[in-house]
Amino acid sequence: MSGDLAEEVVDTKRYDRQIRLWGLETQRGLQGARVLLLRVNGLSNEVAKNLVLAGIGHLCIQDPAQVTAADVSTGGVFSLTEADVGRPRAQVAAERLQPLNPHAQISSRREELGALDDAFLRQFHFVIGTHGAGAAADP
Repeated sequence: MSGDLAEEVVDTKRYDRQIRLWGLETQRGLQGARVLLLRVNGLSNEVAKNLVLAGIGHLCIQDPAQVTAADVSTGGVFSLTEADVGRPRAQVAAERLQPLNPHAQISSRREELGALDDAFLRQFHFVIGTHGAGAAADP
């Protein structure tokens, strides 16, 4: 069996339930999708987890902040621990999501939203923000 065919069998097994629900073409579309997720919070954590488990092709997480003790104590982002305090939020989130689906490409960006240029933004099919419409204007 060739490597490509073997990989297809693994993917079919992994995503069997979704393929039965929405079909193989939709699953392929999800695997080809590129999503930018703005900032890390409890809601974005759930969105990211669900996209990764469903088989998203590429997820980039943008958050300029570092993990704080408040982030850990609120528990909204279940993947943060005290050992992560002071580390970049986006990087920690990406590291914790990767084991959920080794086929997904997960990356992180620490720049402020306003610092992301058009060329960077155009590489994504979807941009998801979970901090409300005003968050795009926040410094």
